[in-house]
Order: sequence, then structure tokens, then C-alpha cells
Amino acid sequence: MQRVGAGLIALRTARTHPQAPVRVTVSAVVDLTPSMRRITFTGCDFPARGRDQYARLLLPRSGQLVLPSTARWYPELLAMDVAVRPWLRNYTLRAVRPGSVDVDFHFYDGSGPAVSWARVAAVGDEVGLIEQGAPFVPSGAPLLVVADDTGMPAALSILAERPDAVAVLEVDHPQPSPCPVMWVSRGEVPAAVAALDVPPGQAWVAGEGELATGVRRQLVARGWAKSAISFSGYYRQGRPQYR
Repeated sequence: MQRVGAGLIALRTARTHPQAPVRVTVSAVVDLTPSMRRITFTGCDFPARGRDQYARLLLPRSGQLVLPSTARWYPELLAMDVAVRPWLRNYTLRAVRPGSVDVDFHFYDGSGPAVSWARVAAVGDEVGLIEQGAPFVPSGAPLLVVADDTGMPAALSILAERPDAVAVLEVDHPQPSPCPVMWVSRGEVPAAVAALDVPPGQAWVAGEGELATGVRRQLVARGWAKSAISFSGYYRQGRPQYR
């Protein structure tokens, strides 16, 4: 699921070692819900880290995929002619297997390059991937997980490791969860979190930027330590991830 390029993230792991983009091929396209599509890519061999593991996704521009060739991929990307420079987005790896990965795309915005690409993606299409690790580090403390549709793939992966967590998910279409979840409608997260009778512990919050920062402010006001809240604005409503 799409994630921001920088900022709004706490409790990171150490950076993964630099690596060049890997060219991968679409091998399956499955609609999970009316607004969520899972695309399977083959041709990569990433370690399975679980939790909120993510990758840089490099998408073809103007119908052609031109990828950087070294671990210094970002300077190479910036030096490319804009006519062929691939679109860069960050997405959660919903599942990682030997030789393949799954990425879930939520159609929250029909105008972005990643959503536009995913809507018409077909078996045989190619993109670039750069695995980036799993930033969230559970501490063992009681855990609160809050997310919207864009954060749901990572949230469900975290809940698979921590089925004892308390979870509030704001989604259009619920999916099977490894533990009980409070499913709420759009705009209901603040009231749902306020109604929770949970002591301060550790929190993981992700989704639209205002949702992530708003929940963090709410928890801090209730006595939660800022250092115990991992929050990430995966996107800003109406704004591109990268300009």
C-alpha cells in the first residue's frame, strides 16, 4: 500500500544496505474488494521481514520502463530525462515469498500514476522494485494499531505478529483479520480512538496524513509517550507523493 517518501515516521529500524532496482514482472492480478487490487510480481528474491515491510516502486513513464542501474539509484533517477524517468512511489509488501511479492493497491485516488497504472496492469507488465525493510519495531508493550485503507496491508501484517493488539481500521471494505478489529467508516477514527479504554503503550498509526498526525496528537494528549508512537502519513489528500 502506498507510503510517504519521507517524514512522519518514528521507531525506524536501521536502513537497509543500498541496492539497485530489481526488474520484476506482473504474474497475477486479483481484485480483493471493489477498491483494493492485489498485484503479484515475480523476479525478485527479497527477505521476508513481516510487519510494515515496504519497497520503492518504479513505474514506467510513457509506456517504457527505464531503471537506474546501481545502488546510487536516486541520483541516477534525478539525472534522467523527465520524459523517461520512472514514476517513484512507496508501497507495502503485503506478502513476500521466494521469487515473488504481493502489493495491494487501494483506489482512493484515480488520478495518481500508481493507481492509474494498477487499474490497467496486466500479466507480463514490468516495474522496478527496491526493498526497503520494515521500519516498525514492536517493543512488547501493549499495542494499538490505527490505519485507513492505505495502511491496512501493513496493519494486517503487524496484527498477524501481534494478535493481542487493539486495532481500529477505517476502511470501505473490511478484509479477513488475524484478530478482532474495530472497523469504522470514513471520519470515525477520532471518536473511535477517544472511546478506547486502553492504557498508554506502543502505537502504530498509518494512512492519510491528517489521520496519522491527528491520532498522534490525541494519544499524546492522553499521556502516551511521543517516542512510543510510530506514525506515518502515507499520502496527503489531493497532493502528489513526489513532485
